Amino acid sequence: MAVIKKHTEGNMKVNSIEIGETVSVTLTLTLNTADTTKIGSSWEDAIALHKGWEMAVSCNYSPLDTGQAVIVGASVGTSDGLTGISLFEATSGDYTATAGILTAYSVTKAVGSPDKLTFSIRGKSPLARTAGST
Repeated sequence: MAVIKKHTEGNMKVNSIEIGETVSVTLTLTLNTADTTKIGSSWEDAIALHKGWEMAVSCNYSPLDTGQAVIVGASVGTSDGLTGISLFEATSGDYTATAGILTAYSVTKAVGSPDKLTFSIRGKSPLARTAGST
């Protein structure tokens, strides 16, 4: 089962370094389950196993942005992952995790449009949430 949160505007840190551009993020939270239905039952029964998360991020690309340089470096480096991942959005709340893995990365350049950086991070640690203001 997946719960998807779309953050259209927010700030983000990776390796505790802020990405200078405003980011758009789709945060997907998953809860894996196991079927424990007894034979002959007319309704399913299940138990929760474990949770996971993934962030799909998009922003304007700037080669001078130190936060974006962390993502570029992780895409070509030998690092086992990213640390100090934070997503901040005033109305939805703040999300933090201690570790994640860069699973996708691209820079798109189009004539007449700003360059775009898109990347995905899959969680290697629990994701904590602090409620935002309403």
